[in-house]
Amino acid sequence: MTNARAATRAAFDALMMAHHAQVFRLAYRFTGDRDEAEMVTQDTFIQAFRSLKGFDGRSRLMTWLHAITVRKAIDRRRRRRVEKRTQNLAEDVEPVTDGRRARAPDPAEQLGAQELQEQLRDALSRLPPTSARR
Repeated sequence: MTNARAATRAAFDALMMAHHAQVFRLAYRFTGDRDEAEMVTQDTFIQAFRSLKGFDGRSRLMTWLHAITVRKAIDRRRRRRVEKRTQNLAEDVEPVTDGRRARAPDPAEQLGAQELQEQLRDALSRLPPTSARR
C-alpha cells in the first residue's frame, strides 16, 4: 500500500490487477452493458490513480474503489441521458433559417403558384364589371 500511495506505475498496475474484476462487476451491475462497464472501470482506475496520494487508509482500498466506481457509473449514466435528449432534440427540430440567405424555390411550388395565378386571373376575367353588379 505504501508503494501504491507513492503512485508508482508498477504499484498502480498491481492495484489494478488485484481489483479490476471486482470493479468491472460493480460497473456492469450499474450499466448493464459490457462496453459501458469497461468505460466506467477505466474511468475508475484513472480517478484512483490521480487521487491515490489522498487515500488516507481509514477505509479498505476496495471500499474506496467502490465509491469511485459508483460515482463514475452515475456520472456516465447522467451524461448518456443528456446526450440522448440532445440527440432527440436535434432530430425533432427543423433547421431555422435566419433570413440572410434566400432558399432556392422548389420547382413544384413554383409550378403550383403559377397554376394558381392563372386560375385566379381566369376567374377574375369572368366576373362582370363592378358597375354592372349594382
